[in-house]
Amino acid sequence: MLSIIVPVFNDFKRLYSTLDSILKNMSGNFEIIIVDDGSKELLTRDKLLNYSSLDNIKIITKVNGGVGSARNMGLNYANGDYITFIDSDDILCGDLNSIIRMYSEKLEFDILKYKFTNRIDLNKNDFIGDFYQYQGKDLFLKELLNSFVWNSVCTTIYKAHNLKGCYFKEHLSMGEDLLFQYEVLKNVNNAIYVNHQMYEYTNNQQSTTRTYSMDTIIKNLESLFYLNDYFRNELSSNKINSNQNKQINSNMMKDCVIFMRRVYDQYGYKEYKKIQGRYKNQVTKITKDSNLLSRVKFEISRILIKINNIKGMRGK
Repeated sequence: MLSIIVPVFNDFKRLYSTLDSILKNMSGNFEIIIVDDGSKELLTRDKLLNYSSLDNIKIITKVNGGVGSARNMGLNYANGDYITFIDSDDILCGDLNSIIRMYSEKLEFDILKYKFTNRIDLNKNDFIGDFYQYQGKDLFLKELLNSFVWNSVCTTIYKAHNLKGCYFKEHLSMGEDLLFQYEVLKNVNNAIYVNHQMYEYTNNQQSTTRTYSMDTIIKNLESLFYLNDYFRNELSSNKINSNQNKQINSNMMKDCVIFMRRVYDQYGYKEYKKIQGRYKNQVTKITKDSNLLSRVKFEISRILIKINNIKGMRGK
């Protein structure tokens, strides 16, 4: 049986489309575990009870704790031999049990990853290529540390016994998928990617332009600093090599540039300098662990912010 864990917080209108897509496409033995993470939309939540009459749907309610917390709750209730996750605003467009049957007969796999498309642009495939089999974990780990596409636990099917003792870090506001995948990978022998497009994800086009609260920006920065310390420890324990550590920190450096820039754009140079001083040591560590190109981009960003501030002062 396949357990499908779907966390939701308030956005029930999209959730119903997600649930209908699962029920339409899935065959065989499966269960859907909906984890309501403390939603406040009581009127729309009532409609969710219509689905609870189905034998293979469980509805779990909990105090709000974030998507990682909701997924962890779902893991506690999962009974399947296989487990996957689907976000409540995405669409399943294929039968996951069919590819489990297909490839479990051909290959021994612990993790199976499949293609997905962007719901905004259905012609855009985030994965393009033929079927790949990864004997061992080296290539999967390389892709995991190199690409956000592989970080996502959605579009990934796990053998349930390999998830024992693996949970999402609930205090992280970003990077929790990466750490979960990385921890699971320690328990597996073989991971495969199959050339089947089974999933449509919703990409928020406004995410790059919307206003972020200072609290959100700080939580994201502190998540990056936690990841830096985590992988530094993995490096010192010889669980990853220096090139892998440099790759993951280079990706984090890009995010660090984005968040620091948002502080300046949204809250001004004074707040930017305050945050820069507050996290000077942590930013220095990520910079040191990044590749040359990422370090150069970070320095360019800092210089441009200084130039813009000077121009702004002269214009007053």
